[in-house]
Amino acid sequence: GTLITWATEIAHIRTLVEKPRGLDRVLHLHEHCGDLTGSFDTSPVDVLFLPGPLNEVARLNLHEDFRVLVSEHLHAQLGMRREFLSTYGIIEEWGRADPARYAREALPPLLDAGIRKIALANLFQNNMNVWGVSNMCCTVDYRLPGPEDEAGLKDLCDRAHAAGACVEMWANTAISTLTEIFSRRNGTSDRLRQLPIKGTITEVLARSSAPFVRTPSHAIEADHYTPVFAVLNLRDDDIRAYWLERWGDARNRLGLDGFFLDSSFNLSSDKFHWIRNADVGEGSGGTADQTHLLGKIRPERLPTGMILSQYRAHLDLMTEMQRLGYEYNNEDLGVFGIHRHGPGIVQRLESLPLWSECIAWFDRSALIKAGADPADVFFRGLSYRMVWGLSWDFAKHALSLRQEGLRDASDRPGDTELTLLRIYATVEPDMHDRRILPEARGVIYGTEARRVLWSFASVEIDFETETEVEDLVTGGVLVTRRLTAEPGHVYRLTARP
Repeated sequence: GTLITWATEIAHIRTLVEKPRGLDRVLHLHEHCGDLTGSFDTSPVDVLFLPGPLNEVARLNLHEDFRVLVSEHLHAQLGMRREFLSTYGIIEEWGRADPARYAREALPPLLDAGIRKIALANLFQNNMNVWGVSNMCCTVDYRLPGPEDEAGLKDLCDRAHAAGACVEMWANTAISTLTEIFSRRNGTSDRLRQLPIKGTITEVLARSSAPFVRTPSHAIEADHYTPVFAVLNLRDDDIRAYWLERWGDARNRLGLDGFFLDSSFNLSSDKFHWIRNADVGEGSGGTADQTHLLGKIRPERLPTGMILSQYRAHLDLMTEMQRLGYEYNNEDLGVFGIHRHGPGIVQRLESLPLWSECIAWFDRSALIKAGADPADVFFRGLSYRMVWGLSWDFAKHALSLRQEGLRDASDRPGDTELTLLRIYATVEPDMHDRRILPEARGVIYGTEARRVLWSFASVEIDFETETEVEDLVTGGVLVTRRLTAEPGHVYRLTARP
């Protein structure tokens, strides 16, 4: 039989799905997290069991039905918009960003390849472009370094928009520890070129009551990035307001359309803010170096502690970003946003239909070594809405199927692959309501009026009415009541009235 479990309300729940060695069963383990205060609230979990065997295609179609049901249910509950993934290209340098050069050199070939979303690295003030230390991921403040950077980014966005594409930029919910250190000024040394305070993140840190997520030892949370990142507390009103103000400015004035939230699970959505003493001002003992607290008795009632989840605050902030006009991409999995996350392609081969709305990187050499047919994998990945990313290699002035750039000729996209990416960009808006055909002979999307077919094998499809069939690979068009689809072709099917 088939076991299905799902949380019917939005809650902070960690899930492990595991097949124990030696047992012919799959276990669903759910760890309910959430706030720990004087009470604990979580979501009920529906447990469903469908008796009887299902073949692989039936299981995959059932999985897709429940994925969509859960996604629509939870998005509606949250007030969040579902995101859908079009073609995706990256312009990223681990050096001082130059958006004006990106617009000249990298943008035109990506647009010509059918890319509809251009992803940039972090152009905000960061450790690299402000202090000259590692690295661009460590945001100093949520503003660009200067007017030239702003003008270059706006020009790039304008050019992308004119070609029907959008632009997203890297983000995370932490700031550089240097920003926190330099906010506590002391002394008269002029060796450090201090940044302004008024209207900046430094001013916000000073007035916020709890700007950072704290660990059980009251240290600033940094995850495994210690001592580089200081994780912001998304439940703090001042922090949230400043984040939205700065990203709103980048949206309205410079033209950004989306953001990629890097390290989203380990810097915000799966974090907990520990408060040792929620009763501000109440004495709680002292140590030898705090002589003003010594000599006190232990209070009759111990101070109240709290452990506060960042999960719902994270999702609420992402929803507010959508209301500003942004598209949400993240380094996470699940039903919210699109996903630049996951293992290498060889590890995905046995589960390609499960990676919808995920960006993947095509590794021709690894696929050949694993005994797979690269052309077939490329086609099937797109058919399941798993999109192959493209990147611009600045050193070789060429497009690459590998995020880090070209190793050799096998990383260059060929004509067939570029054609399929352009086809995907064309039909993606109609690729909803997925159904895998019997014997996995293809994938079909849509309703009777308008459908898209990705054919893996020769298959015959009968239509109830006269239907316009457009072969997007050959460009041919015919009107018929029966289609004999060819392997490796994509068809757009439009019913005649």
